[in-house]
Amino acid sequence: MGKGSLVIFQHIACEGPGRFLDYAIRWGVPVRQVAVDQGEPLPHLWQVGAVLVLGGPMNVDEEARYPWLREETVWLKKAIALGIPVLGVCLGGQLLAKAAGGRVTRSVAKEIGLFEVELTPAGREDPLFSGFPQRFPVFQWHGDTFSDLGPGILLARGAPCEHQAFRVGTLAYGVQFHLEVTCSMIREWIKEYSEEVHKEGLETEKLVGEFVSRESLLDALAGLLWYNFLSVAGMLEKDKRGGSKEKVDL
Repeated sequence: MGKGSLVIFQHIACEGPGRFLDYAIRWGVPVRQVAVDQGEPLPHLWQVGAVLVLGGPMNVDEEARYPWLREETVWLKKAIALGIPVLGVCLGGQLLAKAAGGRVTRSVAKEIGLFEVELTPAGREDPLFSGFPQRFPVFQWHGDTFSDLGPGILLARGAPCEHQAFRVGTLAYGVQFHLEVTCSMIREWIKEYSEEVHKEGLETEKLVGEFVSRESLLDALAGLLWYNFLSVAGMLEKDKRGGSKEKVDL
């Protein structure tokens, strides 16, 4: 892996990069995927152009059960200090918040399915959300949240879980929601997390149907967020940025 690659940290097979990987390949971004839960080593910091930290069913404080969580948190703390561009999704955002000195706790309620989030004044000015509407739908699946952002700046809020997106420094971002997800991924999560689905009394076909009804918009939002992040990270060549943006504008 050469300098400037996009590295993807994955914590469970079913929670992959989804649409984000599709767009990265389409735009010619060099990618390396690391199965952290399988013991694959984290890259040297100098090898990384940007990092995408994905979700997972584990909690950030389960370091005794998942020892690699501690190593990953330390790695992210160093990445923040060095100004390496980071996008953390769900668990990834929670790990980033913890690494930055924030706090992760149980949410006031689980969020599973489509929810609406709203940009804060800071979010409306942030390049990560350039081109986004004030309010937009997102897919959620989480029971924990970054309740204290430490030095982070809140970029998006929602209900019942208020903290939905934040920035630490200038290049490290965490989001609670899953814009990367596809319909096939949701169906896989329903099977993988069947015990939780049963416990929460989820109507799975309704869950999938609501997602499908907004899928074209969700795909556009995913592409725009990912385009914005890779642009901020300096991962897109100038000619590819122009071509890509035409495909993901809302």
